[in-house]
Amino acid sequence: MYVAAYDGRLIALDALTGTRLWEVNTTGDTPYYTITGAPRIADGKVIIGNAGSDFGTRGFFSAYDAETGRLAWRFYVVPDDPHKPNEEPELALAAPTWSKDRDWSKGGDGNPWDSFSYDPETELLYVGTGNGGWLDQPDNLRKGDELFVCSILAIHVKSGRMAWYYQTTPGDIWDYDATQNMILADLTVNGRPRKVLMQASKNGFFYVLDRVSGQLISASNYVRVNWTKGIDPKTGRPIIESAANYTQQTRLIFPSANDQQRRSSRNRRRAGCSGNAGRLPAVLFISRRAALAPGVHRHRNSGAASEL
Repeated sequence: MYVAAYDGRLIALDALTGTRLWEVNTTGDTPYYTITGAPRIADGKVIIGNAGSDFGTRGFFSAYDAETGRLAWRFYVVPDDPHKPNEEPELALAAPTWSKDRDWSKGGDGNPWDSFSYDPETELLYVGTGNGGWLDQPDNLRKGDELFVCSILAIHVKSGRMAWYYQTTPGDIWDYDATQNMILADLTVNGRPRKVLMQASKNGFFYVLDRVSGQLISASNYVRVNWTKGIDPKTGRPIIESAANYTQQTRLIFPSANDQQRRSSRNRRRAGCSGNAGRLPAVLFISRRAALAPGVHRHRNSGAASEL
């Protein structure tokens, strides 16, 4: 049995006796890292990510040998200070999408804080990455796509190298993580069988990707959306609405962000921060109500849903 602890430890236990077999500290001594997702077992490895995308950390995920706990490989989601060498070849692709003038004393976030998916046939691990650091780094305004935040990554589980990526929200300033659960299925699309990956993303769109190549098959909004006009089917990129830029004035944006963001917006207003002072002005997010399928009703008190 493999258990991920909130404080960053990954622990292997004997499932019959509960005896601890090995334990590793996956996040080191750097503050603000936590673990909030479940480990994924694949190809004799235990893969685990971390959280901390609102605290100036640098997101990564790691694979450990299931028998010994030895580190097999590690993948950093975002680059480090451009004056330092890249730990992996994929970061050479990511680095030009970041501003060299940003405050590199803080990490670029992108933490993969939820669970992963795995396809044993293709031996690809699928990882959803977290938001860019809009909350903890208001001075680091977006000047590029900032790979690989808000992305779905396909990773060769044996080597830890990337097969492909798809970024759902380039240059994220809305906290639109792409960490939501990814469903793998074999579907018939336009009369031909396709191996697909599906995700209902936090940015309000339901994505269907070819999980072998990363090609976008479709993207349709499942809630009200006004930060983009839609997803360009040729490029796979969102067509950003000018009204979605709240860095100069307060905007009403759909879909909503989380409560932490709304509290942070209120706190910034109370503190008298403004765009002229190098801080983001207030941004108003409106909560969305999840659309339930026909025959499914929400209990008023518990918030749970049941099928009638």
